[in-house]
Amino acid sequence: MHMEILLLILIVVLIIFAIREKVKQKIKAVPLYDMPEEAKSSPVSQALTELVAIAGGIYIALLLITTFLGLELPDKIKIISVEFDTIAGIALFLALVQPFVLKILKLMKG
Repeated sequence: MHMEILLLILIVVLIIFAIREKVKQKIKAVPLYDMPEEAKSSPVSQALTELVAIAGGIYIALLLITTFLGLELPDKIKIISVEFDTIAGIALFLALVQPFVLKILKLMKG
């Protein structure tokens, strides 16, 4: 039981840090003088939208790969009392890790 709670806390912390990293990348990408007078969306909402879009793209790709290869995965994963699709969980995890991988690659390039 304690391990499941720690895992859930780790997932929430990872989501927060991934969104924070995406927000930083969005803020750095738009110079202050290019900001419109009337903002339509915040960096946080853009980061969340991008995170969901990336996870969705990864989900579709994983679904196609597992179907094509005929892989048998469990239908659901249960963490504490929350059940979710296995492929969706993997896709969300990869989408959460993606901003950090991009940051590491950028640091390696210089």
